[in-house]
Amino acid sequence: MAKAAARKTNWFAIWTSVIVAVIVIGAGVAVVIGNSVATSSGTAPAASNLDKDSGALLFGEGENRVETYIDFQCPACNQFEGAYGEQLAELAANNDITLAVHPVAILDRFSMGTNYSSRAANAYYCVADTDSSKLQEFTTTMFANQPAENTSGLTDEQIVGFAKDLGVDITTCQQEAKFSKYVTWSTKKLPKNPATGQSATPTIVIDDEYQQLATIGASATFFADKFGSATPTESPAPSASVSPSSSGTATPSPSATK
Repeated sequence: MAKAAARKTNWFAIWTSVIVAVIVIGAGVAVVIGNSVATSSGTAPAASNLDKDSGALLFGEGENRVETYIDFQCPACNQFEGAYGEQLAELAANNDITLAVHPVAILDRFSMGTNYSSRAANAYYCVADTDSSKLQEFTTTMFANQPAENTSGLTDEQIVGFAKDLGVDITTCQQEAKFSKYVTWSTKKLPKNPATGQSATPTIVIDDEYQQLATIGASATFFADKFGSATPTESPAPSASVSPSSSGTATPSPSATK
C-alpha cells in the first residue's frame, strides 16, 4: 500500500508548499469562540470506539496514537484525506497505530448560513451512533462530494442519502441535529499550532506532539514510513513551506483571497 501511495502525486505536499491549510484568525477566532460557549458535551454517540474525553472516534489499537482534526468543509482536509487516508486506515487496521478522528466545525461561515460544517460533523457522529464500522467509508464519501466554499453546502437529505448508501439510516438523528451540542464541545478541543498560536484544519497530532503540515507534506508516505516497514519507491515531494493567510480557508491559488 505504501508503495502504491508513493507513486501517486502528493497533491497535499504541492498545496501546502504554496499556501497554508485553514487558518483561523481575525473573524475566524470569533467563530470558534462563538461556537464554544457551551461547557457541557450534551448527548454523546453510543459508539464503542468513542473516546469520551476528546470526542474522537478510534480505529486500531496501536501503541502510537495519530489524531486528525477535520472539518468536512475544509479543502485542505480533503487533500490530506486523499494523500494519507489510505495509509492511516491500513496502519490502523494492522494495529500499527491508534487513529483518532476528531470531526470539528470551524468553517460554518463559508456555507451561506446553513452551518454545513456543523451539520456534516453531526452526521459523522450520527453514523458513529448507528454503525461505527461505516465511518471511514462515510468520511471518504463526504470528501468525495465536498461542496465548494461560499455555497450552501450539501443538504441534510443528501447527507442522509450518502449514509443510506452505506446501509446506515441517520434520518432522524440528522434532522434533529442530535449531536450538535457535542460537535460544539468537541470543536473546543481543537489544538492551537504552537508555532503560530492559531487553530487550523487539518490538525495532526502524534503522541501528543503537534505536527507541522509542511513536515508531513514533504513525504508521500510519511505515516507508512514512520509506523510501518515499507520503503518509498520514489523521491519525496519537495519540502513544503507554510505561509499564514488572513482568510478562513486555503484556496488552490496563492493569490486568491476572501
